[in-house]
Formats: sequence, structure tokens, C-alpha cells
Amino acid sequence: MTNPFVFDWDAPVDDTERDALLAKIASAVRSRGLQTPAIWFLEIHRPLFPLGSQLGIAFSPFLGVFFGGGAFDLQKYTKLMQRPENVEKLIRLIDCDSPTSHAPVSAEAATTP
Repeated sequence: MTNPFVFDWDAPVDDTERDALLAKIASAVRSRGLQTPAIWFLEIHRPLFPLGSQLGIAFSPFLGVFFGGGAFDLQKYTKLMQRPENVEKLIRLIDCDSPTSHAPVSAEAATTP
């Protein structure tokens, strides 16, 4: 029998759960209209995510009260942010429906009046 109050830090988060959690974050950011600040925050703090995820592990019992899903959701998000490819996927999910995300303008189109 497993203890319901213990989170297994060694167990991997499966791909479907990872995608659902990242989509949940991205939709919350988009619903508040914070795409640009969120992408800037993620890009600027990208080198600090491994350290931040370790701090999230250490403080998860205290920070869990601020999250709707409690400490277990916080621990899952913390575990996701340990991997750089998950941060990149989150940035793409936030940016995919952004009204400011357009295809790059070619040099010819930029110079044509």
C-alpha cells in the first residue's frame, strides 16, 4: 500500500500528464492575456530553472497552499520544469495562439511599401 501523502520524486511524469499540465499552464496564461510577459519570464529565467525546481522541491510543503491542486500539483510542475525541453514546449504552447505571434516578415516584404 502506498502512502497518499508521499510524492515519489523518482517516478517519471508520463507524456500525457505532462502535456495536460503544460496545456493547463498555457491556457491560464492565455486567458489572462499574459503571453508576452510569460514568454519573456521563461526565456530570461531559462538558465535558473534547474535551481528553481530544486527550491520548489524544498519549499513544496509550504508553497502547496497557494496552488489549487495542493502540494502534489506543485511537485508535478516542479518536476516538469527540471527538464529544458518542457520549458521550451511550454513557451511554444503559450505562443501558439498568441495574437502577436506571426510568421517572420521577409526582407522583401519589409521593404515593399
